[in-house]
Amino acid sequence: MCEFDVFLCYNSQDKPEVEAIANQLKQKGLKPWLDEQELRPGFSWQESVEDEIKKIKSAAVFVGGHGLGHSQEREIRALISQFIDRKCPVIPIFLASAPEEFEFPPLLKDLKGVDFRHPKSNLIDQLIFGINGTRPLASSDPNSLVGIKLKKRYKISIYLSTRNCEIYLSQDLDLPKTPQCSVTKLALQNISERDRILFDREVEALDQLGRHEQIPSLLAHFQENNDYYLVEEHIEGQALSEELIEG
Repeated sequence: MCEFDVFLCYNSQDKPEVEAIANQLKQKGLKPWLDEQELRPGFSWQESVEDEIKKIKSAAVFVGGHGLGHSQEREIRALISQFIDRKCPVIPIFLASAPEEFEFPPLLKDLKGVDFRHPKSNLIDQLIFGINGTRPLASSDPNSLVGIKLKKRYKISIYLSTRNCEIYLSQDLDLPKTPQCSVTKLALQNISERDRILFDREVEALDQLGRHEQIPSLLAHFQENNDYYLVEEHIEGQALSEELIEG
């Protein structure tokens, strides 16, 4: 059974805005619960929602240009009741279309929220911070990654070097004895689209090389928090991904 990170409570008339935010959360590796995508035909809508509210980790309550819907108000009452008991976060969110004068009901009014009416570059990261407690990373300090778990699997242990990219010694928490691996971070916003395409091709070529005692195997590659990561077998010396970036 799929375990979701956040319940999305919204007025159906504001669905396009909410779906756009849900897609951004998915790109960041989170699993949002969106009723239209998750409700199974033939089952009670109300019972399904109530069952999900009882077990989900957090909730985001959206308001947009159409205000709060009637079913949304029922969901809010159920969320507050459940989440106060379980001490889970309920995050009020103003969509870009929400009127400036709107105020949430008293039970939500005093909770810190996220306001998409005033665009900032890190709003999704702030929402993720509310959902699971993962703070937005300070990209200027490479040591800010130390101790962080990427994809809930690769724990960053030591910052090794920076040349054309940042290299970290890490642990794979999903494998027995948590073996060491090398994680390379590439800031996507710092390279051109052409270079990004070329880099993707190099990654594909690296994946095709297979295993060799003098070549670190490519274990994984993924995008998280607007950065691209390569996970390689850890071999003493320069990471092959760094050679590819230089070459």
